[in-house]
Amino acid sequence: MLGWKETKGNFGYSVSVNAAIQQSKLVDNGEPKQIYEWMQRTGHPVGLTYGYIAEGLYQTQAELDNRATTEGYKPQLGDIKFKDLNNDGVINQYDMTIIGSERPVILLGSSLGFKWSQFDLSTLLIAELNRQVYPSGNSYREFLEGVGQAFEVHLDHWTPANPNAAYPRLTTNGGPYNGEFNNAATNSFWLRNGNFLRVRSIELGYLLPVSILNRIRVKSTRVFVNGYNLFSLSSKTFNGADPENYRGLYPIQKVISVGVHIKL
Repeated sequence: MLGWKETKGNFGYSVSVNAAIQQSKLVDNGEPKQIYEWMQRTGHPVGLTYGYIAEGLYQTQAELDNRATTEGYKPQLGDIKFKDLNNDGVINQYDMTIIGSERPVILLGSSLGFKWSQFDLSTLLIAELNRQVYPSGNSYREFLEGVGQAFEVHLDHWTPANPNAAYPRLTTNGGPYNGEFNNAATNSFWLRNGNFLRVRSIELGYLLPVSILNRIRVKSTRVFVNGYNLFSLSSKTFNGADPENYRGLYPIQKVISVGVHIKL
C-alpha cells in the first residue's frame, strides 16, 4: 500500500493505492495417483475449475459421426464439442482436466481525496484482474430445469443459420438431471472474463463557514451527497448483474444518499 497526503493553503489532496495477490498451491489432500497426469490436482492452485476442454460447437452431421462418442449422451448439432484427451474415442471422466487459469488473482484499490476551501471530494475505486468466472444456474443458463427464464445472451444461440453463435443450441432440458449432460457438464466453453473496475463510492461535501456556525451555536456542520456503486466497467459476462455477486440474479444496486453531519 502506498499513500500521499499534502496541503497547501486552502487546497489539499490525498491519494493511496493498494494491491494484493491471491496465489495458492495444493500441497497434499490425500489424492490418489490418477490414471492420467492431467487429472492430478496436487501441485496446482486451490479452487481451480476442472472439466472438459471445449472445441467449439457441432456444425455438421459428419462431425457428429466422426468424433469421439460421449458416454451416456448422444450429442446433437449445436452442442459443445469436447476434446478427447486420452484419444480412446470416448468422452468421459478421464478427459477432465484443469480448464481455469492458474494465474494469481490481483486485487486493486485506490482512494482519492481533494479539499478546497470549504469543499471536499473523495472517491474509492476497486478492481480485480486475472479473474475468471463460471456463470451457471438460473443466473445464466436458459430455461433451467424446464421452468426458468431466458436472457438476452440467449438471442445469439446456435441454429443452422447462425453457426458462429456465442451460445449453444437452446433446450428446455437445462441440467444433467434432465438428461442434458453435454452442454451442462463443466467445460471451458462457459469460462468467462471476470475482470472489473468499479467506482465504489464518490462523496462531495461542504463544510459550513465558521461565521454561520457561530450563529447557530454548533462546532461544525457538513452537508454531503454520496453515490455508491455508481459506475462499473466489466465484460458482457454478467448481463448487467453485479460483477461481485453475479449469481444473485439482481442488477447492480446504486444508492445516492444526502445527509448532514452536525457536531455540537
